[in-house]
Amino acid sequence: MSRLPSCLAIAAASLALTSSASGQATPQNDTFFTAGAGTVTTQKWLGSSDIRRGGQYFVTYSRPEPRFAFQNHPAQWVWHAYYLPTRGGAHFQAPFRTSHGYGLMASARYWNRAPQNLPTFIEAGWGVHLQDKWTDDVDLPLSSSPFIGMGVLVDIGGQEAIFATRLIHISNAGIGARNRGLNALVFSLEFKF
Repeated sequence: MSRLPSCLAIAAASLALTSSASGQATPQNDTFFTAGAGTVTTQKWLGSSDIRRGGQYFVTYSRPEPRFAFQNHPAQWVWHAYYLPTRGGAHFQAPFRTSHGYGLMASARYWNRAPQNLPTFIEAGWGVHLQDKWTDDVDLPLSSSPFIGMGVLVDIGGQEAIFATRLIHISNAGIGARNRGLNALVFSLEFKF
């Protein structure tokens, strides 16, 4: 049984609880970089069959983008560059297979603007993913990577940090023989600089 529903429930509950506390100003009009890391687990959704575990190491660049405004909500344009090492494929006495992925994604991020709340956000975006070897579910070295995410900005010892959860679908976008794809659930912590 997948642990995804419980993980999403915990993430949503923590965002709901933290968003009721008094917090700092929303960074929707700021331009900043972050560096972070997270854990990755893939889920058996939409035909995926290869359960993989690993990490994600990344940097982001965020800036205000008026063209992405939605119903009077300002937005940020966020660029994500990442490295994604994963292990999986061990079944029926087959050894684990390690793959190394690299990606570049762009997203529109929308912050909660209520001043009495901790700054939370939702985001959606798309990108490209380059992988060093084929896996059971990704059969081309270059793949598409649409994603959705949510997060919260917190202060950790005087340093602003973002806790985020993202679901990334890495697949060949229907241009290969198969199109199972990997559904990567990422829990991450990143620090602004």
